[in-house]
Amino acid sequence: MTADWIISGGAIETMEPDGRRVEAVAISGGRILAVGSTEELRELGSSKTRHTDLQGAALLPGFTDTHMHLEKIAVELMMVQLGEAGSLDELLAAVSETASKTPVGEWVHSFGDDNAWHERQLPEARLPTRAELDRVVAEHPVFLLRGPDVAVLNSLGVVELLPQVGALEDVEIDEESGLLRGFDVRLLQGDLRAPGRQRRLEILGAACRKLLSLGVTAVVDPGLPASFAETWELYNDARQQGLLPLRVELMDRLDYRLAFEDEFARIAQEVARPLAGDDRLRSFGIKMILDGEFSNAWIRAGEAQDVVPTKRYSPEEFDAILDLCGKRGWPFCTHVMGGGAIDFVIERVEKAKERGSRFFPFQLSLAHVFLPSLQNIRDCVRLGIAVSVQPLLAYVFEQEMSDAWSELADRSNPYRSMVEEGLFPAGGSDVLPCEPLRGAQMAVTRRSREGTIFGATEALPPRAALELFTSSAGPYMRRFDRGRIAPGFAADLVAWSKNPLSVDPGEWLNLEAQFVTVDGETVYEA
Repeated sequence: MTADWIISGGAIETMEPDGRRVEAVAISGGRILAVGSTEELRELGSSKTRHTDLQGAALLPGFTDTHMHLEKIAVELMMVQLGEAGSLDELLAAVSETASKTPVGEWVHSFGDDNAWHERQLPEARLPTRAELDRVVAEHPVFLLRGPDVAVLNSLGVVELLPQVGALEDVEIDEESGLLRGFDVRLLQGDLRAPGRQRRLEILGAACRKLLSLGVTAVVDPGLPASFAETWELYNDARQQGLLPLRVELMDRLDYRLAFEDEFARIAQEVARPLAGDDRLRSFGIKMILDGEFSNAWIRAGEAQDVVPTKRYSPEEFDAILDLCGKRGWPFCTHVMGGGAIDFVIERVEKAKERGSRFFPFQLSLAHVFLPSLQNIRDCVRLGIAVSVQPLLAYVFEQEMSDAWSELADRSNPYRSMVEEGLFPAGGSDVLPCEPLRGAQMAVTRRSREGTIFGATEALPPRAALELFTSSAGPYMRRFDRGRIAPGFAADLVAWSKNPLSVDPGEWLNLEAQFVTVDGETVYEA
């Protein structure tokens, strides 16, 4: 067979189990045809073969983010990012710049859920006022969330949000300054007038281009509550318009706020059943959020005294979904943070197997898995339960985790133990910054944004950290032809300015993607 494209002239990290590095890769029909030395692959070329010299760059498999709320992240990427603002003038300039790229009348709002900015970082040590925001943005309502309980509005924002503020007992507004305070301030962001459908598609397309520049070629979207049909339609429209250049797997997420019987009936007859679609856009499976996050995770008794465990589903309800997925062969992912929730899932799976249920390897998966015991890890290996972990959650929410769990936080995310026991977790982001290299860096350093180191003994070596988003991510999705550069695998590739495995992980965030391919087609060039 003749190669369509031969790439050589740099380090090619295959991410194969033996750590093999090769000189060249040949691609045909969107698949890896062969790997080896430049001389070996030369004979696969013809007069029609395209040749690319990496000129010292490095080629790695594309990254898969196994836990990214893509539609939500797309909107957040369009928000004002204020983490680097060093003064009020810089903050106002960032707001003005975002407004200049936003259609007139649409909201301009900041992303405040990741603790990345605070008025304490400014020499003025205060938020901007309504009048200051009016001076830089006159044609858009502005909502600057310094989450979760403080925000500031400009005049158009005050006019638009005043009715909603009046309906919330916990939120107070100072109309003169535009300052909002109260426990429910964050909820007001959900009341902001949404952009029109075509604008939503454009925002999604812009996010995909950003993700490609970060080396992301595939995303598993764990879904928004009870909104599968709408999101599925949005992604299909984006694909038809050429705005979805990367691969997407979308989960159908139950809404625990709704009656279980209604949600069970909905997923049983959804517009696109799990596993519908193709290798570029697929309905992935069912998602259930079992416990809370940090302050309300389902912790084992006695592990964290101030945490009141949240248990969102009864054993009977969980078993109903488990049995449905077992009978229909649907993937089933459960959100679990605390050890009590992990224990519960393993117990229910064991009982289902006693009832005669059978599950294929990786049909069942756990998301987050912050506080597993060693026995939990071994049980997941034995039962064929896959795991998706999100190192950036500890990077972003260190204060929430420390406040809720105290010394227990140091035992969270035992990645090294997982790998040593043969579990091989897949990696995801879940939150901004949705950067696989930053997530992998966190798995190596265990260092949060503010400098806290959580459980240094559970750090991963650099290659294993990159495997979270490459060779371990493919099997998590039961896509066994993803995440490596090997014959027969999909040609989803990223050329990096330097080889991540030849530089200190501290330099990873300085690396730049030179080009990105999906199915052997170039979808991004720097």
